[in-house]
Amino acid sequence: MSYCQKASLRRICRETLTHTTAHGISSILRSKSTFQKNCWIVFVIFVVTCMLWQCSELIIAFFQYPSQERITLVNNSKLKFPAVTFCNLNRVRKSLLNSKYSFLKKELPFLDNDFGSNLTSYTENDHEYSYSLDYALSKLSIENQAEAGQQLEDMLLSCKFHGSRCDKSFFSTFLHHKFGNCYTFNSLTKMGSRGQLMRREVLNATKAGFSYGLVLELFIEQDEYLELLSHAAGLRFIIHDQKDMPFPEDDGVNIPPGQESDLAIVKVHVRRLKAPYASKCSNGDGIQNYYRDAYKVGYTREVSNKQYYMACKKTCGQMHIINNCGCGMWEFPVPKGMNVPFCNITNKDINRCVQIFEDMFAHDELDCSCPLQCEEEIFELTLSSSQWPSAVYMAIDLVSGIGGLVGLWIGVSICTVAEFLELLLNVIIFTVKKRLIRKNKKAPLNPYMIAHQTFKPIV
Repeated sequence: MSYCQKASLRRICRETLTHTTAHGISSILRSKSTFQKNCWIVFVIFVVTCMLWQCSELIIAFFQYPSQERITLVNNSKLKFPAVTFCNLNRVRKSLLNSKYSFLKKELPFLDNDFGSNLTSYTENDHEYSYSLDYALSKLSIENQAEAGQQLEDMLLSCKFHGSRCDKSFFSTFLHHKFGNCYTFNSLTKMGSRGQLMRREVLNATKAGFSYGLVLELFIEQDEYLELLSHAAGLRFIIHDQKDMPFPEDDGVNIPPGQESDLAIVKVHVRRLKAPYASKCSNGDGIQNYYRDAYKVGYTREVSNKQYYMACKKTCGQMHIINNCGCGMWEFPVPKGMNVPFCNITNKDINRCVQIFEDMFAHDELDCSCPLQCEEEIFELTLSSSQWPSAVYMAIDLVSGIGGLVGLWIGVSICTVAEFLELLLNVIIFTVKKRLIRKNKKAPLNPYMIAHQTFKPIV
């Protein structure tokens, strides 16, 4: 390249860069001194470096796929009423364990005839005792386990929805490893007249408030409780969508007996973004879920994948126990078509193996691929309770209240009242005796002398 060509190319570049709209470069070319030019060069390098750094941050942030949380409040005049599931806190009825299924007591030596005299021992071994009972019941068929549990016809005293009466045909049932028989109102199935399961239409709610919801009066049959194995008496309630499988051991609230309890609910619909966004949610495709095969009707098979996250976690826990201990736990479903025996916890080695993986499951230390579901419905509960039935303020309450205040402030008790009554009686006796003695002193010996001494003879 000749000098003229170089000079011409240099002149073209200089003229272009001198009039460029990019700030800083033109200032370098217009600088009159070397110091000024060097300062502008350093400044331009600095701002270009900052630009590249911030651009790289933006690119990195973009490929992290950030998302924003958006909350929308919706008011509808007509809403689908949720499913309401309740379970009695008593796993098995004492009367049947004493009669038809008394052979199970051979495997439960801690249960004596009166069921529960040694409560101190129970508090130290409650986990072991509960496991022993669950293992003994797992040897029964599903039908026999359901028979041994609390029955809906014995518990359901009255049922009203939206002011109209409802009966047991509005409920479906499933067997839970911890609570036994659980019953669901307004599920996707109902019981027919012959006990068969039929699909039903979901009920709707048109108004809010106590009078337009579900009102249940339930009898928990506390006399059927196993005192040694019952931590508390009452019912376990969980509110959920019809397409979600309830997990009473993880969700829900306990309702104590002898109270009127109100459950107010707020429905929250959560929608998450799929990959590549940060939530990496899934609709359950390709996720192992033993519950889908175990519960044939009403849950997970027809529906959904909305509650598959907890089902996936429990499935993963069962897989680890099967692969490492050679048996399955009765609290989790067994894979369909796999002939896996239940774990015999009376065997120390098997029991130790099961405990290891159950502890890892409880602390979420198992290697499980269970992403969050992309859509789920959550029901936020508010529980309020009052005494039932409501009692009026009776005379005994008035006496008790006054007695408590008098005893608190002046130390008067029923014994003090008796002492004052004794004093009053002694005063009365003393007064009466004193008057009698005084009267006897004034009276003459001969009553005829009164007239003789009082009246003088007339002369």
